[in-house]
Amino acid sequence: MKNLNTRSAFAAALILCLARHVGAQNAPASLPANNAQETFAFPKGTFTYALYGAQGAQYIGTNGNKTREDMTQLTTGVAYYFMPDVSFGWEITGSYTTQPGPNHYIGAGGGNLQMLAHFLDERTWTLFGDCELGMLESNHQIPPNGTDFNFTVHLGVGATAHLWDNVNLISGVRYLHLSNADVHGPVRNPSINGGEAYIGLLFKL
Repeated sequence: MKNLNTRSAFAAALILCLARHVGAQNAPASLPANNAQETFAFPKGTFTYALYGAQGAQYIGTNGNKTREDMTQLTTGVAYYFMPDVSFGWEITGSYTTQPGPNHYIGAGGGNLQMLAHFLDERTWTLFGDCELGMLESNHQIPPNGTDFNFTVHLGVGATAHLWDNVNLISGVRYLHLSNADVHGPVRNPSINGGEAYIGLLFKL
């Protein structure tokens, strides 16, 4: 149910962005030709670069995982707005995880594909929904009795706030999922399901 609700929220955010885009395109003809684009904080054709840190934790006892993992991540990436307030991007991430057992400190690296949609745009600040699908390779098993290679899903909501020139603050909260998709069977897939919060900077290029 949690996954369904999160996916529904992101779909709603995308629908709101499409409705706003259509409304701007139907602006009165007396307005300048580029006025529709200027009503958006992130117009079509914008490139952005993001750098942010995240802290997440496992909900203990979900999907066969009886331990707690704490995951700290540093992520950077670029995105392209193929329509106003809606972007597609690629990220690279490094993570540091603590968990019970002999392999207490785990380092990992990977990449994500990102879809982001601003559903409320006030030019100097926005609210958005986002989704990241990725892969993570670690130097030890995450969680214990899991695997070194895993897939990741991040779903959540966030906000941007204009700071100066082309620099924006970005922050938000997400649902975090990590598992190997049962590639070695359900016994070797004690997945991580938790929450995370993040904060960083978003630059318009």
